[in-house]
Amino acid sequence: MSGAVGVVCQADALATADGRSGDHCGPYLVTPDRVGTVDPGDGGLHWQAGLRPPDGIVDRIIKDNDRVIMVTAPAKGSCRATVLASGVESGDGDRGWRYSFVWDQPQAPRDARTGCRWDRTLPLIVGFRMVLPDAKGALVVDPYFGTLRPSRRLAPGEYLVTYGTMNEIIRAPGHPDRLLYAGADQLVRPHGLSPAARSVTGGFWQDGHRLLLLDHQGNTPWRGTSDCQAFPHADKAVGGPLTYCDGNDLVTLRPVHKD
Repeated sequence: MSGAVGVVCQADALATADGRSGDHCGPYLVTPDRVGTVDPGDGGLHWQAGLRPPDGIVDRIIKDNDRVIMVTAPAKGSCRATVLASGVESGDGDRGWRYSFVWDQPQAPRDARTGCRWDRTLPLIVGFRMVLPDAKGALVVDPYFGTLRPSRRLAPGEYLVTYGTMNEIIRAPGHPDRLLYAGADQLVRPHGLSPAARSVTGGFWQDGHRLLLLDHQGNTPWRGTSDCQAFPHADKAVGGPLTYCDGNDLVTLRPVHKD
């Protein structure tokens, strides 16, 4: 291929580490005026009809259903970046969407090359939302519909985290965490846990080395310690098995139904 060419995929942290968003990503070939996919089997190149990349260096890319979403790296000096989502052949939002902004991730140090607060190891997909780190305040959108649907803007300095929970958490230095969308009497995390506590699987929380099983009344029927980050198995959503470290041993806890 002649000219500037880049290959990008989900390993660039547009998606979360578990691949919940962007799991259909294969190698993408990006030139100044075209975007194509590369068949990893035979190396065949397939150009995306009518899709032209935004100005700048396309740094991240995923495919969300039938929509390709591209994000440029912040430009040196100005920190301007663009998100471009391709149009689709059918369905709501078929015209695609675009959003340009000044990149500023308040939780990131300034990048030496661009001068921007930019850390490409921080995912833009947080929980079930896409966070566009705008200097005016992060814009939280549905990754598929983007600006075609109502969005929410955070205050400058705020950003989203999940810390293993099923909810998106708004965090800002010097302020208590709060939920992006909170139901009545819904807490960010159970009482008595630190801001670093993470939900491992249904009822199980890890706070540093502490492991706790909490019931719906806030009681702790089981507690233990782990020398590593505990992790769930495939059926996390239903409170399935959990594995943690006891010294040099791996221990797996499995739920037991009791009458």
